[in-house]
Amino acid sequence: MGSESSVLNDKEINEINSWISGIIHEVTFWQYYLKDKKHKDTINNNDIHNGSAYGQVYLTDEQINSIFKETNNNTVLDVGCGMVYSNIAMYRSENIDFHFVDPLAFTYNLLAKKSKLNVPEIEFGFIEYLSMAYECDSTALIIINNALDHCFNPFAGVVQCLKVLKKYGVLYLCHVNNEAERNNYAGFHQFNICTENGCLVFWNKSEHINVTDMLRNIAAVDTYDHDGNCIAVIKKINPVDDCFIHDSNLLCRQLMYATLLLSYGNLNFTKYFKRIVLYISVRMNRGIARKVKALIKRVLRKT
Repeated sequence: MGSESSVLNDKEINEINSWISGIIHEVTFWQYYLKDKKHKDTINNNDIHNGSAYGQVYLTDEQINSIFKETNNNTVLDVGCGMVYSNIAMYRSENIDFHFVDPLAFTYNLLAKKSKLNVPEIEFGFIEYLSMAYECDSTALIIINNALDHCFNPFAGVVQCLKVLKKYGVLYLCHVNNEAERNNYAGFHQFNICTENGCLVFWNKSEHINVTDMLRNIAAVDTYDHDGNCIAVIKKINPVDDCFIHDSNLLCRQLMYATLLLSYGNLNFTKYFKRIVLYISVRMNRGIARKVKALIKRVLRKT
């Protein structure tokens, strides 16, 4: 657990800077991609990766229905979805309460509208603090495809997903092996995801986290490789320990990210930002709120 005596420590600032530097890279990619009518058509036709493993879910309908039955719930979150919309079929199913979720949701929704894409609206949410956007113990299945390695803290993201999942709910991960190494840690690629001796591992140049071992009292973790992808099926068995839950510093980070979104593109984020500030401020004590206010002023001066 962190201390409320400071807003951000050096490690957290470095994590934030790495994540921030990737925002413009990600948004620019989609801006250029959507300039091509052929690319827009592939999104509208739900054929964006056409045969690629990226975005696919290697769970059968039978497995998914079994998860729904065991949890007595049919809510599915596609977290860190970007503008892939790869699970559009599940979204359109009358029997599934499906949500696309991404921290850059507001940007992507405006790009989709500007490009006249016939796609669902993406909901705002950080993986690292998913339980702030969605109720605890409320969801049957969470899907993360090639997005967890983009996080500033992927293990915190996994824990937050487990907090939102109902008992026996499943977190499904599909990621290209060691993507950060392959991309020389460019853009959002700050962590590698792979299996080591059957265990799920997150690592980069400064950290190595054995996720399977860390979650041994909370969840069952099954892993396997498929065509260069690391697949993990994490089933929630017990409630999440309080020791895994982040303190108010994470709220400060979320406000910081929302503020930084104001500086990208010619898009109007004011209404969106005010909503985020209002939503988060009621969850802070006065001391933390004052520190967040000072942090925002600092960030705005730099942007």
